[in-house]
Amino acid sequence: MRFDPFALLRRERFLGGFNVPSPGPFKGRTSVPRAWGELQVEPGALRLGPRVDALSLLVPETRLAVDDVLVVCPTLADLLGTTAGVAIVRDDAVPLYFWTRSPEPVLTALAAQGFRVSRRPVEVRAA
Repeated sequence: MRFDPFALLRRERFLGGFNVPSPGPFKGRTSVPRAWGELQVEPGALRLGPRVDALSLLVPETRLAVDDVLVVCPTLADLLGTTAGVAIVRDDAVPLYFWTRSPEPVLTALAAQGFRVSRRPVEVRAA
C-alpha cells in the first residue's frame, strides 16, 4: 500500500444524521440525530459515524468500500422533510440512510469516488 499525501485533501465531510442496522445479535436499527452524525467520503470508501466523541461509545462507525455498495440514491422527503437524505444500499440489499436537507452534494461526492449513484429517489423503508 502506497502512502498518498493528497488523500486527506480529497476527503469530504457532510454533517447530518444517519440510520444503520444495529451491531450485534439484535436485529433493530440505530439512529443518530442530524446534529450528531457525519458522513465522510474518501478515495474508494465512505464512513458513517457520530461526530460527538462520547456517542462513539454507543454507536460504532460504519465503513463501506465502493465494492460493498450496490447503489446510492436520494430519498423521497416526507411533508416535514424528516426523511430527506441519501439511501446507501449495501451489497446484501440492506439500506443505510444519511439524513441531510441537501443530498445533491453528497451524491456528487460519492459519484466522484466511484460509487454507483442513481438520481431516482427511493422511499424510506421502515425497519
